[in-house]
Amino acid sequence: MAPRTCGQTFVHVSWKASRGALRYRAAAVDDVGNRLTCSSNETSCVLEGLVCSRVYSVGVSAMLGWSGSPNAASYAGRALGADGHNVTCDPGTELGCRLHGLHCGTTYTFTVSASDGDCRSPDSEPVVQSTAPCAVERVTNSLNCTTNTLTVSWAPGSTPLNHSVTALAAGAAALRCSTEASSCTLTPLRCGRSYNVTVNAISGTCEGRGSDTAIVHSVPCVPEGVRGAVECSTNTVMASWDAGGGEESYISRLEGAGGFSSSCPTANTSCLFPGLRCAQTFTLSVTATSTSSCDSAGSAEISTRTAPCDPTDVALALHCASGVATVTWGAAAGAKHYSVLAESAGHADHCRTNGTSCELSRLLCGERYAVSVLAGDGSCNSSVLGQTNVTTGGERHALGGGGAFVVSVLPPNHCC
Repeated sequence: MAPRTCGQTFVHVSWKASRGALRYRAAAVDDVGNRLTCSSNETSCVLEGLVCSRVYSVGVSAMLGWSGSPNAASYAGRALGADGHNVTCDPGTELGCRLHGLHCGTTYTFTVSASDGDCRSPDSEPVVQSTAPCAVERVTNSLNCTTNTLTVSWAPGSTPLNHSVTALAAGAAALRCSTEASSCTLTPLRCGRSYNVTVNAISGTCEGRGSDTAIVHSVPCVPEGVRGAVECSTNTVMASWDAGGGEESYISRLEGAGGFSSSCPTANTSCLFPGLRCAQTFTLSVTATSTSSCDSAGSAEISTRTAPCDPTDVALALHCASGVATVTWGAAAGAKHYSVLAESAGHADHCRTNGTSCELSRLLCGERYAVSVLAGDGSCNSSVLGQTNVTTGGERHALGGGGAFVVSVLPPNHCC
């Protein structure tokens, strides 16, 4: 147990006594591999030099120790494992030693003998102790793409043990779970992060070596700031968005009436949807994708609308007596207003209306005019395909004479 008071650079570590142990060593290893240690013949010690914002794993190991024997000139320690493994140490006159190379997850019988230089004493009363559990094997990681939770599982051992799972990622809080089973779920992972995941087996007295570190990529973050700009002349939607994090590419989707659907995969943060139908409302959303993880949820949908359709059946009636030309057309889908423009080589006239007809009163004689009708919705105008041609009379003066008619081309001097 290692409770810590905020702001301190040290921590008191305490533990339960281990049978046969006369001295202990506690070690703390942070998430970048730095190590702190302290030793004690009691059941607590102080680890000093903690660094802020680091995550430390704390463990305690026991040394083989004993009380002195009269007339002893040297001592020898021995550990005999249940699997037949035999390890000895020869500390001389020291009253303790560290036995190296013990097998993990094995029960050992520890004994000590003394020597006066000529004779060796019988072995001491044996102490039976199990070493730290072996590292967990066959670890698998399963990421739930919908909930961004990680289930870690491993091969169960022959002996029931507690297990601790840790997931560490830069810029995210450490995640941990403990269980006596062979799987554990960590939740919630932060989107767009790479986590280092390890599993440790824990016995009643020791924590085993961690499993091989696995790197798990969480679900990419949902793209934000989705925008859809319409290029009015071509009815092209340019989709753009802001990167969320953890993604390798994107899929933007455009959906409209009648089951219309189009997708655009890209590694950039923009994509084009060209040649769309006029006067249609579309919904746009973006998903972040990753080959090493999952796809994100779709972004918030936005709506965008293409330009109004072109007016149809454009015609012009020229009133010679009043010098006024009336332009008419068929209503265009998506139009809120119309603009009429008559252009010649050196002159132009125009009018604007919410209806389907408009009067031009400043045409000159003897000019050939191209008359265009544009439908507008406040954001876009239609193309210039709604067009007809007209030629007024041959002299440059106000229109006169009588009669009204619809024409595409008028012969010279017909009206003036």
